[in-house]
Amino acid sequence: MLETTSSPRRRQKNRRACIQIRAAGEGMGMDTPDTVRTAPEVTAYAFAAQSGDVFPVCMKLAETRSDGAWGLRMALIRHVGPACPAAALDRACELMPHAVEPLLLRAARSLAMANLTMCAARRAWLKAADADLVAATKLDAMDVTARALLAERIGACAWVKQTLQAA
Repeated sequence: MLETTSSPRRRQKNRRACIQIRAAGEGMGMDTPDTVRTAPEVTAYAFAAQSGDVFPVCMKLAETRSDGAWGLRMALIRHVGPACPAAALDRACELMPHAVEPLLLRAARSLAMANLTMCAARRAWLKAADADLVAATKLDAMDVTARALLAERIGACAWVKQTLQAA
């Protein structure tokens, strides 16, 4: 596969040895049916969460966990988490201490806030996100979303070291 440097399009040879132009990510696993089909659903959950109602998205996240819809689960976490008010997420974590979903949403919000801030405030947001993600991996070791977010955040090798130290 050849990648052009001037545009986000990729060239890929097909079976007839002709070059087929595709957009970046198209046909490469990034456009999973779960995330493409439910974009309006993700937006609706984000809109509801802005008003402080995080229970519906927590229930949907629990459903995606049981169904194994990891693409939809990650899309919900990444898009709805930053839209949630901090007080609502703190309250949800308080009311559901054994649930992974509010922790994942709060971690996504912390990561989004870290991207908007600088220096010491950034470190504080990242530390809060790391704490929520490690707590989520301890609550549900078989959930891949917390581990994926943590691995993206600090790198796969460092994640293993941090998780082993925390255990």
